[in-house]
Amino acid sequence: MVTRDCISWTSIVAALNQSGDSKRALAAFRSMELHGIKPSSVTMIEALDACAIAGAIAEGRELHARTVAAGSFLRELSVRNAVLSMYGRCGNLVEARLVFEEMEIPGRDVVTWNAMVAAYARNGAGWEAFELFQRMKLEGIDPDGITVVCIVSACSHSGLARHGLSCVASIYGDFGVEARAEHLNCVLDLLGRIGSSVEEAGDLSSVDEVGVRTLLGACRVHGGGRGLIGSSGNFGGACSTERYVMISNICAQK
Repeated sequence: MVTRDCISWTSIVAALNQSGDSKRALAAFRSMELHGIKPSSVTMIEALDACAIAGAIAEGRELHARTVAAGSFLRELSVRNAVLSMYGRCGNLVEARLVFEEMEIPGRDVVTWNAMVAAYARNGAGWEAFELFQRMKLEGIDPDGITVVCIVSACSHSGLARHGLSCVASIYGDFGVEARAEHLNCVLDLLGRIGSSVEEAGDLSSVDEVGVRTLLGACRVHGGGRGLIGSSGNFGGACSTERYVMISNICAQK
């Protein structure tokens, strides 16, 4: 390819991001500008994502400043969401929250709220995530499947298991979100952290190998291994060698 336009450069940056090579993605972004190609909003989103993956907070701030200076970028919610997500993934909750609060209430979508909840979850601020989830509902934003993972993860790692379960009940009961395997894995982790029994997890037929290992780990810590073995026929998928070893270790502790 002799000449590259904005779309070509953006594709390169995106491909490098997807392969996990965020530093080269940022280098490609800089090279694009050195060649006199102006970035589009999609390019800026990819560059911000690269900053988040690499933890390059200084470059992320520079890109944020440029979106503010340009003005046109910030008219697109996807760019503002990318800025918020970048700060959260880099561990800067103060700047992430500032970006969040600067958005007009009608301008926030579920992606915005999920990004802020995820930022709190990633940085161990479970109570703040829980409060934000309550505010999200009050402002009329319907949570989705990603919200489930974010809020449960936040509560699970902050000693707020009961709060997390109440959030899940609300999301499923009040908003009709369809349960998926990754949701169940998060809930199993939550139940395991408070020593709840296998029976409280309900139907285990859709539990994948990650969920089974989560349950086994919980039983090893809190007991209940024999109850788990009695329910093993309800698990989905084939039993792995690792699963049998974990069950044997649990029984050996009895």
